This record gives sequence, structure tokens and C-alpha cells, in this order.
Amino acid sequence: MSHDDFFREFDTLFSAMARRARFGGFVPNADASLAEDGRSVIVEVELAGVQPERIRVAVEGRRLYIAGRREVAPKARGGTVLLKEIPHGDFAKEIALPVPIQRGDVTATYRDGLLTINLPIDRDEPALYAQAELRMIIRRMPV
Repeated sequence: MSHDDFFREFDTLFSAMARRARFGGFVPNADASLAEDGRSVIVEVELAGVQPERIRVAVEGRRLYIAGRREVAPKARGGTVLLKEIPHGDFAKEIALPVPIQRGDVTATYRDGLLTINLPIDRDEPALYAQAELRMIIRRMPV
């Protein structure tokens, strides 16, 4: 698969997920901060109940994209639902990054329903347009 084909496929996948997230899906809550040492941007995204293999993370220029799907959990007991506030289905989140990122050194962890993405700042890269899917394995951390 060529470089252009890869990004065309990712654009198609993300745009379809983003459309579904607007129509019946949800946008997860997120926090972004500069690390204390000033060397990275830390992004935390609330994704309780999402399986790590259902999460996709990408950087395009100075934008971080998180997309995926939270499956409907089976009901623990029979009965009638009295309150339904936890959204399920496709989700998508786009976050503007204030600085260029070293994409090869990005890490992510998923623990207690919180996805934490560590994005090291690239101090050598000028603010040029760049696009890349982040290839990483997101592992559930033991409690």
C-alpha cells in the first residue's frame, strides 16, 4: 500500500466515524496539558468501557484525532431502564495541538477507563504540515 493510499484510507475511515459520531454517537471528554518539564503534551480522554483495540489515534499537522467505538454492554439484570446517560456507539474527538509533535515517540496507556496519550514536542521540526497515523498498541494497565 502506498503512502497516499494509506492516508486516503485513513481519511475515509475517520470521516465516516466522525459523521456517525455527530449522528447518534458521542464526543468523549478530554483534558490536554503541557508536562511539568515542558517536553511533551499530555492528553487524557475519558473512554470508560471501550476496548483498547477499538481505539484509533492519529496526528495530522497540529491536530490529534481519537476515534473508535464503545459497544453496548449486556444488561446485568432484566428490568426496565430508568436512566440512560452513558453513550454507546462510534465516537470521535479532534484536539488542536499548540506545538509540533515527535510522532515516532508517542505513547498511550489505557487504565481505569482513561486513555492517556503522551505527545513529545518536536523542537527541531518547523511548523510544517505533516500527517501520520500513530502505530501503537494500547494496552489495558493492571489495577
